[in-house]
Amino acid sequence: MSRPAERARGALLAVAAGLVVAAAGCSDATPSTSGEAASTAVAPTRGAPVPIVSLPTALPPVALSEARVRGQDYAYSVPRDWTEVDLEADPQPDSTIAPRDKALPYYIAVDRVFGVGARSLDEVVAQLEDGFSGEGTLGALSRRQVAGFASAGVIVDVPPRTRHVYAISIYAERAFPIRVTYDPAHEQEALAAFAAVLDSWTWG
Repeated sequence: MSRPAERARGALLAVAAGLVVAAAGCSDATPSTSGEAASTAVAPTRGAPVPIVSLPTALPPVALSEARVRGQDYAYSVPRDWTEVDLEADPQPDSTIAPRDKALPYYIAVDRVFGVGARSLDEVVAQLEDGFSGEGTLGALSRRQVAGFASAGVIVDVPPRTRHVYAISIYAERAFPIRVTYDPAHEQEALAAFAAVLDSWTWG
């Protein structure tokens, strides 16, 4: 995964996040711990719906190490033979992990956490999709829960060989864009690690 592509992705997310913050008004609202319950909705309804994309579900098991990453009001376990890393991105992700084997073309990051006030998950995801629209081909995933809070999935395919899969959750009036970035040739192992991280997730 090229570092220049990662810098472009970080900048795009910053623009998309700015749209959400501006639309939310004040992003410094007092945090609350009330979450949005999981639902069966899959994508925001608007003029041009983002198509649902089916990703592999028969994934290999992933062993987790005893190490845990702690970020802004969250923590998660690190897959075995993975480690925390720093990316050449502006802005820097809140946290990033990658395989110790640097030849493996995938990693997991929690991008910039940003305040959204009382906006719903559907509204936040719709704004982010608008920000992503100039970067590549968009897709949406069926919802899942991340530690009891609803998460909406967004896919951004960037030619020639980069796929970003986001699980976006709202906690304490802030949006947490959790993503795995990978070469689609390594989709199963990248998604397996991502699922293991999300299953180990805790808030607070």
